Amino acid sequence: MPGGNLKAFVLAGGESRRFGSNKALYEIGGEPLVVALCKRLTSVFDRVRIVARESDIYDGLGFEVLTDVREEQCPLVGIYSGLKYLRKGSGFFTACDLPLVNPGLVRYIVRESSGYDAAVPRTEKGLEPLCAVYDVRCIPSIEAALDSGELKADSFFSKVKTKILNEKDLREHDPRMISFWNVNTPRDMPFVVETVARERTKRCS
Repeated sequence: MPGGNLKAFVLAGGESRRFGSNKALYEIGGEPLVVALCKRLTSVFDRVRIVARESDIYDGLGFEVLTDVREEQCPLVGIYSGLKYLRKGSGFFTACDLPLVNPGLVRYIVRESSGYDAAVPRTEKGLEPLCAVYDVRCIPSIEAALDSGELKADSFFSKVKTKILNEKDLREHDPRMISFWNVNTPRDMPFVVETVARERTKRCS
């Protein structure tokens, strides 16, 4: 495995206000979105865990669920919580509303993270901090950011050794950049359902 003992964490702590219901539990192909994403990541990592504010919601889905360790409700707390549980080494972090993360792209990010505290993709839309690798060395800087009210997921990047991955290189591993297809509303789901169905058909053919 390219990440050695590196683990994966799927953040499922959002309120899904624009979606209208808990998007993590929206079913595609007969299983919740968050489960489908976790399964995608098991081809890369030996352990995939869900991080959520209300962890009991995700009990019984077949993956270990961790509870946020701080009260602030934002993705940065999910990253911080995963790293606190990890205790040593690095972890790959993504969010349940990026359900089409490409395993090949993930392997590339993991490889490029060697020697850095963080490895983060940048697309034409900007940084993608929820499809990135973070080392536990980031914990003090994240903690300082949270304590000062800086809740943006990229608020600590300038304080740690961060490698930014450019879009040209990213496209070599995910030409369509579907890894960054973000599910905000139900209107974003048909593309996800179609893509997952196409992938399953290809695997079975």
